[in-house]
Amino acid sequence: MISNADSAEHKSVMPDWYEATAIYMQPNFKKAAWQCINTFIPYLALWGVMLYAIRQGYSYWTILALSVLAAALLVRIFVFFHDCCHNSFFASSRANTVLGYISGILTFTPFADWRRTHGMHHSSAGDLDRRGVGDVWTLTVEEYRQAAMAASYNFGYRAAVLVAGAGALYLADFYDWSVAYLAMTALMGVGFVTALIIREPEHKRDDQVAAMEAEISGWMSGHVGGGGALSRASAWLGAAVVSPFVEFFRRNGRFALVLLALMLCFNISDRVLGIMANPFYLDLGFTKSEIASVSKIFGFFMTLLGAALGGVLVARWGTLRTMLLAAVMLAITNLMFMALAYAGPDIRVLVFTISGDNLSMGLAGVAFIAYLSSLTNQAYTATQYALFSSLMSVLGKFISGWSGVVVEAFGYPTFFAYAAATGLPAIFLILYIIRRTERQSGTGSGGPPASGAATVTGAV
Repeated sequence: MISNADSAEHKSVMPDWYEATAIYMQPNFKKAAWQCINTFIPYLALWGVMLYAIRQGYSYWTILALSVLAAALLVRIFVFFHDCCHNSFFASSRANTVLGYISGILTFTPFADWRRTHGMHHSSAGDLDRRGVGDVWTLTVEEYRQAAMAASYNFGYRAAVLVAGAGALYLADFYDWSVAYLAMTALMGVGFVTALIIREPEHKRDDQVAAMEAEISGWMSGHVGGGGALSRASAWLGAAVVSPFVEFFRRNGRFALVLLALMLCFNISDRVLGIMANPFYLDLGFTKSEIASVSKIFGFFMTLLGAALGGVLVARWGTLRTMLLAAVMLAITNLMFMALAYAGPDIRVLVFTISGDNLSMGLAGVAFIAYLSSLTNQAYTATQYALFSSLMSVLGKFISGWSGVVVEAFGYPTFFAYAAATGLPAIFLILYIIRRTERQSGTGSGGPPASGAATVTGAV
């Protein structure tokens, strides 16, 4: 209970403007009605004048000047709409609702939906642990970390692709392939040395995870005969290898199969085409240096642009909707290679094709990494992410092994149409997951919640 002394102290720290503005906390019918009169009537009158001016053939500059005044009045109408959503423009709730619907029609904003989401926004604004709902968005702490991590990972990966792609082609063009392979072998030492010198990450386990590990380890050690070292090895295997998989399926249930299917299918179209890209460029008549300059170097910067765009869209839309856009773009850009096949060795068409393809790859990479990260439990981040990232390449690599056969049998144009079609399953799966998530939570958050999971999806 707050004492009188506490109340007096609280009142004493109020800013000076608080009392000066306190009179505006209560609605005033006369002032509200007068504001409606001096706003709605001039606004509608300006519309009538602009329509008359158009019919009479007046200059569009005159009409544009009038539209600026009308726009200013429309902003004021939206202010009325906002206050009606807060039930504060009039003292009567019915009057606020009626005016809210009218002003919502004029401002093209649905009153009931905006009132609900805007109220939710006010209740969640400033919460950096959970994504808010409504018209104003901010990054949560985890979204900021995960978006930065995904963009950094994508940048490092693409930098390695640039060195191993354009660098190897330049070395092979100016020297020979043996020099290129020796250089790539030496560069692999960077990852090996880094793994040896970096610090071991902190391992987080809550009580629920610890209980599950104890259950699985006990079951495995109890069902393995011999005791001693064999029993301890079985217990370790249960905690370190089996538990991450069990946790993922327990958390997601049968829906885990849908998530795994999406991991298998998401970048199939990219892998099916990617393995035939360099042979296609060479068969079309481009030189190794042209391929290195456009496909690898220019394409590298387009990929970085896509990664940056992906980071922004993941934060704004959430991972699933960004993945949907990326999946559609990956399929469409595969069809751009069909245009290149018909155009021949035209460097301009190659630049256009590489721009779209690498932009979509960068966008897809960031969104998919962020989504995979959101599905992991912090207690098993390494093991679960290793499972997910391995699955995303298994099916694509298997199917891409037949790409050369398809090209020999049907030619490049048909192959590119086939590569685009392989992206359809991922699009349908993402649409299903979005619909399921929105039906469950009403926000389209981009993935099922995880106990201790690194949540990055937020509201979409």
